[in-house]
Amino acid sequence: MRFTPLFSTLLATLAITTTAAPVADPNVVGEPIEFEISPDLVSRGKDDTDVFNAVQKVHSDLKVGSYHVLELQYNNKPEDDNETDEELKKLREKLGFKHVGIVVGTVKEIQKEDKKKKKPQKLTFDGQFYDLVKLKQKKKNGMDVEQRNSAFRKPDESKMKLVYVKGTTKNKAGKIKNLAKDYFEDAAHHLYNVDNNNCNTFVKAIEKEL
Repeated sequence: MRFTPLFSTLLATLAITTTAAPVADPNVVGEPIEFEISPDLVSRGKDDTDVFNAVQKVHSDLKVGSYHVLELQYNNKPEDDNETDEELKKLREKLGFKHVGIVVGTVKEIQKEDKKKKKPQKLTFDGQFYDLVKLKQKKKNGMDVEQRNSAFRKPDESKMKLVYVKGTTKNKAGKIKNLAKDYFEDAAHHLYNVDNNNCNTFVKAIEKEL
């Protein structure tokens, strides 16, 4: 049988259409496509504590038992800090913020993963916060500054910024209380000075030893 050129072209087109792989049409709703996601790409979050998530936001490599050093930088001075407006202005121009404290802590597991009971692993960051503040008036020992410390909690991101500094060891992290105390053994650190004895010089002196 002989075919006209036009009919031959139609047969060839039909053959290609029936044997070629189908092309997905994004406008057609069909069977859902499943993708296998690597566990390494799944971020933590919903099962961990708020304080852990705050730290992980600025440093993703947080392993159970690891120790870390961070800074908490304030947009405004704390209520119980007593620098003058001029001193705060100078700090802001020099540092880019008005107050800073140091955070040292470790990653802890507070709930082990139990697949049978459908319990996920739950992590927290157990840290301590230290800073130096200027007092309204001198103490009996003649000092007009003091250091404060408290348990580290999730910071208010509208008022302060958490900045990762470095990793450290359990041994070094355990010395922070003494390091903060030793800072004031130097008589030059007894009186506030916006240039060389302020919240930032206190933090940097401790960071250097960690």
